[in-house]
Amino acid sequence: SCYWRQGYLSMTSGIGWMLRGRSAVAPFVSLALLLSACDIAPQPPAPDPRTSPAPAPTNTPPGIDLPAALMTEVLSGTGQAAPTAIPAAISDSDQETLYGLTVLNLLKDEQATTVYLNPFVGQGERLDQSDSARPLTPTLGRYMDSVDGERQYAMSEFSQVVGPLEDGGKVSNGGVFVTLGEITSAPESSDTLTVRGTIYRGLGDAEGRIFRFQRDDNAPDGWTLLDAHQEWSEQ
Repeated sequence: SCYWRQGYLSMTSGIGWMLRGRSAVAPFVSLALLLSACDIAPQPPAPDPRTSPAPAPTNTPPGIDLPAALMTEVLSGTGQAAPTAIPAAISDSDQETLYGLTVLNLLKDEQATTVYLNPFVGQGERLDQSDSARPLTPTLGRYMDSVDGERQYAMSEFSQVVGPLEDGGKVSNGGVFVTLGEITSAPESSDTLTVRGTIYRGLGDAEGRIFRFQRDDNAPDGWTLLDAHQEWSEQ
């Protein structure tokens, strides 16, 4: 223990002032050696890596890129399945054709003669979240007028053509409001594309359908409808 250091310093300081010449060197040398010996603390032995516990996990600071293997492990633990379809890269012409075929099939049994098309791609489970960064082809309304002579089409946002919800949220002019989703590639083939669409008639009267199309050079429009089924319904 070195708790005696302060007393020893007080005693030797008096000796240092009293002694003169070379006879004063020895006490100070001894003092330096003693103090150095006190400052050298024994070092603990290095831990054995075979028995040392693993360090506790810590949060990664923002801006630090996780290794690819760790990132894969993190994503796999979120409980979110990897998407089975990716956005399809198709021409504007094919996009307009596929959306047109989707609208025609969505309205196959519809009596309304006025159809309002949401000008933006719908997102979410029921396509009720318009993505203003994803506008549809602006000529889709005119295209629909050219392929469907029984109805009148216009592109308009929901709030502009739907009345107050307390009055039933009815669509103007006795029409319907159609929202189209993103065109995606089906897992089985890049030539098979999927399009979702919803039709809104009023409060508590709406439904959503999903359509699968396959590229077909022999078809008049270049695409053939493979199948369609209802995703949800409020009726």
